[in-house]
Amino acid sequence: MAEKKASSAKSPGARSKKAAAAKKARQQRRQLWAVVLFALGILLFCIAVIPGENLWNALHTFFRGCLSWCSFLIGPLVIYTAVMIALDKTDYPVTAKVVSAGVLILLISGALQIFHRTYPAGDFYDLMGGLYADGISLTGGGAFSALFGVPLLKWMDFTGACITIILLIFVALMILSGSTLIGLFRQAAKPVRKLEEACSSAVESRHAASEEP
Repeated sequence: MAEKKASSAKSPGARSKKAAAAKKARQQRRQLWAVVLFALGILLFCIAVIPGENLWNALHTFFRGCLSWCSFLIGPLVIYTAVMIALDKTDYPVTAKVVSAGVLILLISGALQIFHRTYPAGDFYDLMGGLYADGISLTGGGAFSALFGVPLLKWMDFTGACITIILLIFVALMILSGSTLIGLFRQAAKPVRKLEEACSSAVESRHAASEEP
């Protein structure tokens, strides 16, 4: 009976140690992911900016054809994701942040095609070939805009497509940054409060100056 009581008394401490060890291992994995993604972001940015030769130039052209202007954003966005993972500000898993970063790039690519207001005509192969060629010349959103931009532009026309893609980008940004609606509203209210305080201070100073003899 005494042994059972001793084991039950020790179990909470053992569980807490096990939980602490699991948390430490999870943090170490997150830091490893952060380092890998940071290096990958730098590599992707260099590939997008520097033409180079041979395989490097092929990757440079491929990125432009697929993402157009977004090829310049993918590297910084991966670096930003690495920093967010390293800071460990939210409880979102690493996979969710990486996926949201990839979806955000695809949404921005689609937005560029929507703002371009048109897409190549023809069958699927003509469409993808035209989008890829336009992406190389930094026109439209590239071949990957066929995932979001072209369908929205086709089904909703320009206005509806713009509203939808902006809302989707907003959702992806909120997930990636780990922000909340309450935090967003508080940040938006700060400039209003500062303006109100400045106006009140100016009115009080003017009122005090008018009361002086």
